[in-house]
Amino acid sequence: MFWDAKLGEQKIRLTDVSWQQFQQLLTELRLDRKTRLAYYRRRLELTTLKPEHHRLSHLIESLILVLADERSLSAQSIVPALLLHESLQCAAESNGCYYFEDQVSAQNQTEIDLTVFAPPGLAIELVLLKTSSRKLSEYEVPNIFAVYAALGIPEVWCYVGAIGEQLLQGKLLMYHLQADHYIERPRSLNFPFLSGDRVVEFLEQSDSIGLAKSLLVLRQWIQENGEFR
Repeated sequence: MFWDAKLGEQKIRLTDVSWQQFQQLLTELRLDRKTRLAYYRRRLELTTLKPEHHRLSHLIESLILVLADERSLSAQSIVPALLLHESLQCAAESNGCYYFEDQVSAQNQTEIDLTVFAPPGLAIELVLLKTSSRKLSEYEVPNIFAVYAALGIPEVWCYVGAIGEQLLQGKLLMYHLQADHYIERPRSLNFPFLSGDRVVEFLEQSDSIGLAKSLLVLRQWIQENGEFR
């Protein structure tokens, strides 16, 4: 076990872990699990979740459901979601994933077998830095993106923020899957009128004017940007 000096997160990393051992650990942790799991070809990583993860997940979920509603899309949110694919020897627990109307939804499940269900259209990755430990511009794509790519998730949003008062003043990066890797793009694949900066603006407004009012402002903004729909 170690404390990541860059991210301010407590992690355990193990190597040479079989899929059967991973499944056994998952069963043992399932009842009272407060860790986030990632498994990639016999390598296992466990990360301790913080209250900030839950807060950000809730806010981003609220934003995405309003976006989908304004575009008359059927959206299924699964927060958090453990995505598993045994034949690929991959598993990743996103901070949230979203199925839209043109995809097969895994309703009422937090563990999604991707040998049965299609991958979600969007996954959310939250990275919490220690306050003032690194500039957001210096942040690099996390290793878990290799797992997301192997699982075939077409879009990933990655929010990078500092723990503390500046939590909602971070940076949201949008990535589109291209072949076997992700490319950063200025706008969302699922919501082409939306930029990462607009997501951060919503997060900041949820703190300054409250969530209910910030959602009303967001709806009005979407309606006024109808030409991008």
